[in-house]
Amino acid sequence: MDLAEDLAECCPDENGYGPDVDASMFACHQSRPGREFACAGWLATVGHKHPMIRLAVMKERLSQTALQPGQDWPRLHPTYSDVLNKLRATCSADSDD
Repeated sequence: MDLAEDLAECCPDENGYGPDVDASMFACHQSRPGREFACAGWLATVGHKHPMIRLAVMKERLSQTALQPGQDWPRLHPTYSDVLNKLRATCSADSDD
């Protein structure tokens, strides 16, 4: 849960502002420590808000299509606070067992 909480700095706040230009990228849960790569769901949902992602698209280091969900993807949470709330509920339910 601590790692998930730390990732909030990579996302816009409750008002849709941010993140800061020096904020890290939101790493994929399938990446390995030291070899992280950006989460596709994060890119498709809020990647356009991250200044370094916008720059990467402008410089053609990242395709604009990376900022859109694939056709066969599950429904994505609209905000990271929604993701955190779901994780907290899951963690709470797991600890009640």
